[in-house]
Amino acid sequence: MKKPNLDAGWTVWYDEHNFSPLTCVGVNRCITRGMDETLGVRFTKTHDIVYDKDHALIVTPKSELDAIVRQMVARILKDPAWADNFNGRMMEASLTLLETTRKNAALAKSADDATLASFHETFVRQTDEKFRYGVLPILAESNEGALSQAYYETVKDKVGEGNFAAVADLLAPVATSAPMLQRMDLLKIALEKAQGKADCRPELDEAYTKWSWVPYMFIGPAWTKEALQKELDGLCAKPAAEILRELDEIAARPEAVKQKREALMDEYGFDESLRQLTRTISGFAQTKYQRKENFTHAHFHYHATLAEMARRLGLSISQVRLLTPAETEAALVKGDVPDLDWRGKFAVYEHVDGRTRVLSESEGRAVEKSLPKTDVTGLERLSGQCACPGKAIGRATIINTEKDMDKLKDGDVLFSYATAPELMAAIRRASAIVTDRGGVTCHAAIVSRELNIPCVIGTKVGTQWVKDGQMVEVDATAGTVKKAT
Repeated sequence: MKKPNLDAGWTVWYDEHNFSPLTCVGVNRCITRGMDETLGVRFTKTHDIVYDKDHALIVTPKSELDAIVRQMVARILKDPAWADNFNGRMMEASLTLLETTRKNAALAKSADDATLASFHETFVRQTDEKFRYGVLPILAESNEGALSQAYYETVKDKVGEGNFAAVADLLAPVATSAPMLQRMDLLKIALEKAQGKADCRPELDEAYTKWSWVPYMFIGPAWTKEALQKELDGLCAKPAAEILRELDEIAARPEAVKQKREALMDEYGFDESLRQLTRTISGFAQTKYQRKENFTHAHFHYHATLAEMARRLGLSISQVRLLTPAETEAALVKGDVPDLDWRGKFAVYEHVDGRTRVLSESEGRAVEKSLPKTDVTGLERLSGQCACPGKAIGRATIINTEKDMDKLKDGDVLFSYATAPELMAAIRRASAIVTDRGGVTCHAAIVSRELNIPCVIGTKVGTQWVKDGQMVEVDATAGTVKKAT
């Protein structure tokens, strides 16, 4: 079988739709300087390639990525207690970012130009500080789930060769995700309506205020009241008994996940060191998701600050996101606005030692040209990791952004480079999920476990291998996908 050639001097470490170039600056400050303080490693140079203002590739030297991933995985396996320390620090930093951003958003309209520019720099700096702790599980699960693969190698003699389903159960996070908590609130409103309550508008307004940020990610949009009303209407069409059953299942899941993990560790005879390692990695899955939720919430509040900058500069919000902090200050304080027309379609930001430079278009195209090319010709089936066991046959549909969701019909197999909260409406209709990247701590792994949808993650090339409409067979328990005959 011919396999794709993914080796080259540079590699795409991160590929994200609905991503902000502003966020890229903060992330790359961390990985080219900041994380040296917390992890003792860093990249010498990185690039962000941004297409159409919101599709970003973070590109790193492949040899450095491979070496850093190996080092981080080895240290976690050797000293889980060291890794646990990062979970707490990560949550503290993400909460600080959220609260600072919320406060500055309330002050944006009354701030002078220099202060408004400082809000921009503060957002990037605190993003860097958050990732100094939060980047550990991301790095460790790079290269298609290196940490979870290493964990499997550590425990396979006990759980059995090829038993990735057990690994998924052992590493499943306990906490309920924000999208599921939002759904619980809507289910409760639907149950009240089913039980005869005439006016549930106050409860819906409260749910909107509480959860409208959930699908915002990095550039929006947030939920509208109309969208929440539509979801509520769909739930209200269900019998009361079905609504109550789903509520009970969501509420019971955290304790059920915890009990299942403890039972499996007893069954497989894990000693205390393996138990500690298991809890550490599953803790990464939990706090990584909660950290991302705080980050999403911060971006939601930052919209007000960006809107004020855009108003003063006569730009769109998406154009303001293309500015570096230094350019933002120059624009607001001195009136120096760079040419953003060509950046709107394609831009490359170079990061060295925490400093950012915007490359010319010709320099950027040279970076793009240096990326490895993927050849999937002759690839008979996909292989990845089991995130949630099960089998499914369905029509393949590639969903990378919210704009793609209308393509997916009930029972389709959802293919994505990586799923995100704004895709939840499509995910709930899918018979299975297949992603190019990710490990057991990624979004697809977490939500597939919550919804009990078969899921294969880390296939590397799934969205390039399949075409919309092709019939595929997913065996998530075995971690394989093949085209149906």
